[in-house]
Amino acid sequence: MAAGSPLPPRVAQWLRERQIPEVLFYYLVVNVAVFLLGGLFRQFETLWLYEGEGSVSDFFSLPAALPRLLRAPWTLVTYMFYHEGFTHILFNMLWLWGFGRLFLMHFGAAHFHRVYCLGGVAGGVAYVLAYNIFPYFAGVLPVAIAMGASASVMAITLAAVVRAPWQEVYLFGMFRVRIVWIAVGVVLIDLFSITVS
Repeated sequence: MAAGSPLPPRVAQWLRERQIPEVLFYYLVVNVAVFLLGGLFRQFETLWLYEGEGSVSDFFSLPAALPRLLRAPWTLVTYMFYHEGFTHILFNMLWLWGFGRLFLMHFGAAHFHRVYCLGGVAGGVAYVLAYNIFPYFAGVLPVAIAMGASASVMAITLAAVVRAPWQEVYLFGMFRVRIVWIAVGVVLIDLFSITVS
């Protein structure tokens, strides 16, 4: 093993040569592994076991309804690593890759762990509160679930923006944009899509 790294030496060296931070690599691998395993279990469940309840999605996704959440409190953590749609995980991981690297230019790995996890938990709590407070969601509250790393990735993004708001990146590899405007755009899109079904 490489000194100070739990990874096999060849993997650690490959990451160093490409300047890929190990902590970012871990989170990408965990999210993709959970996505692939979840997909396999859902296929198995559909073919052999499915009886209408107790699905893989129910086990990992965060329910908005408080009685369901009280029966599965671990979902406040597991939901932030669980994706079902390919485009969902693809865009979340691309976003995590881009802003995760920017974040790690200013913060260490320990900060990355804390911001990812606490951001995910805070996003989950906000989701549950919103569905239980606003009458708009009353009709879907019993079946509503959240999944994916979006809240965690948004926390990483906002932390990077707060630290270096005027840092410039190339959007789509063509347009030079300050990251603060990217973050403002994403936050506005999220806010305006709350009531879009």
